Amino acid sequence: MDIINIGSRREVLWDDYLVQEATAVLVQHKPQYKGKLFSTDMPWEGSYVSSLCIVNEEDYYRMYYSGLITSDYTFTDYKNYLCYAESKDGVNWVRPDLGFCDFEGSATNNILMDEKTSGIYLAGFYVFKDTNPNCPPDELYKALEEDIPPGELILLYLKSADGIHWEKVGPITTEGYFDSLNVAFWDKNTEQYFCYFRGYHDSNGILTRDIRVMTSKDFKNWTSPIQIEYIPGVPEFQIYNNNIMQYYRADHMFIGIPTRYFERGEWSPSFDSLPNPDNRKERSKIDLRYGTALTDCLLMTSRDGYKFNRRNETFISPGPERKYNWCYGDCYSVYGIIETKSDRSDAPNELSILVPTHYWSIPRDMERYTIRIDGFCSYDAPYEGGYLLTKPFIYSGCDLSLNFATSIVGEIKIALTDENGNKYHTAPIFGDSLDRKVVFDGLDLGSLAGKPVTLRFDMIDAQIFSFKFE
Repeated sequence: MDIINIGSRREVLWDDYLVQEATAVLVQHKPQYKGKLFSTDMPWEGSYVSSLCIVNEEDYYRMYYSGLITSDYTFTDYKNYLCYAESKDGVNWVRPDLGFCDFEGSATNNILMDEKTSGIYLAGFYVFKDTNPNCPPDELYKALEEDIPPGELILLYLKSADGIHWEKVGPITTEGYFDSLNVAFWDKNTEQYFCYFRGYHDSNGILTRDIRVMTSKDFKNWTSPIQIEYIPGVPEFQIYNNNIMQYYRADHMFIGIPTRYFERGEWSPSFDSLPNPDNRKERSKIDLRYGTALTDCLLMTSRDGYKFNRRNETFISPGPERKYNWCYGDCYSVYGIIETKSDRSDAPNELSILVPTHYWSIPRDMERYTIRIDGFCSYDAPYEGGYLLTKPFIYSGCDLSLNFATSIVGEIKIALTDENGNKYHTAPIFGDSLDRKVVFDGLDLGSLAGKPVTLRFDMIDAQIFSFKFE
C-alpha cells in the first residue's frame, strides 16, 4: 500500500481517500436556513437577479451580480446590468451609490456596468482576485463573461486593477455553452489556472448539460476543454452553475455546489399544488420547461480538479413551499463560501452560503444558510459504535488537532500505530470542537514526524470532520 504524505495540511473527511477500512459511515450534511439578508428591490435589478459571486478582500467582501429586466418570459426584449454590493461581515450588505451608469435619468445606483454602454452581455459576470505571484498589477482582478456575437458563443476575459474599472481582453475559448456562471482561479499547488464552464454531451439521445474544465499557466494559452469525471456509479444529472472553488482551509481540496436541473416533463397534478400555479402555467405557454423544470443544489468534492465525488442527495433544496419557490431558478447559490460569526456570541464561526430566491418575481430575496466549518461531510458512528482506520501516511509537525462532535455519552478513542507496530492511545475524547488538541499517552508526536503511521478512530455516537498535524 502506498504511503500518503499529508505534511501539515488539514485533511477533511469528505471522501475515502485516506480510509483503509471503516464501519463508520461517510455522511453528507445540509446547511441550516438562517433567514433573509436583503431584497434586490431596486428597479434596475429586475426579476432575474443571477450569476452572483463573492470576492474575499482582506477586511470586507465584494459581491457582483447580474440584474435583468424583461417585459415577458421570452427574453427577446431585455436589459442587463452588472450590480455591486459590499459587506464587512458577510451578513450585512450595502449596495453603494456608484454614480457610474445612468438609469432612467439618474446615476444614483449600484450599477457597475450596463450592457448598452459597455457592449458586454453581463448575464454571467464572474470575478476572482488573482493570487498568482506573477500576475501583472493591471490584471489583479479577472472576470469571465459569456459573449454572443452573431453566430458564435465566446467565453470572454476581462481584466481590472481595482475590481471596479474593467477592460475587455478577448476570448479564451469558444468550445462550450456559457449561459451559466463560468469560473476560474489560480491553484498554487499545481501552479496553473483552472477554468470550469458549462458544456453539453449526448446521453442516450438527450442533450445533457455538463461541466467542462481546462487549465492554463498564463491565462492565455489553454488546454483543450474536457468533461469532468465522476466516481463510478453516479447517475447522470444535468448541471447548470458549477460553483467549483478551492476550499480555503484545505486548498488541495476542490469543492463544488452545482445547480442540478431536472425536467419533470408534462404537467402533472403536483404542479397545481406547488406555489404560484397560475404564473407557472403562463411560463409553460412560452416553453414547457419554464413551468415544469425544477432546480436544487448538490455537493461535490475533488482532490485533483478533474474527477469529482458528487453526492446524489440534495444539498440545498427549495425548502418548504412558499409563494414563489419550487421552480426552475431555485438554488442558484452565490459563488463563494464565507466564514461568518455564529448567532451565539460565544460559539465558533460558521460557514455561510448565500442563495437568492423568488426567481421569475420582483423582488428577489437574498437568503443565508450556514454549515459547520469543515462540516460538509463527516464520518459518523452510531451509539452502537464504529471505527475508521486510515491508510499509512507521513505527517509533519508535533501536534494533532481534531474537528469532531460527540453526544454526552459518546466518545472517540484514537490509536496511532508506527511502522514498527508500536501503538499509542488517547484517553476518551468527548465534546464538540473545531480544533481540539489530541494527546497520546507516552508519545511525543514530533518524534514520529516523517515516518509512516496509521490512525484508528474508535467512535461511539460521534462524528469526525477533519484533522491536522502541525
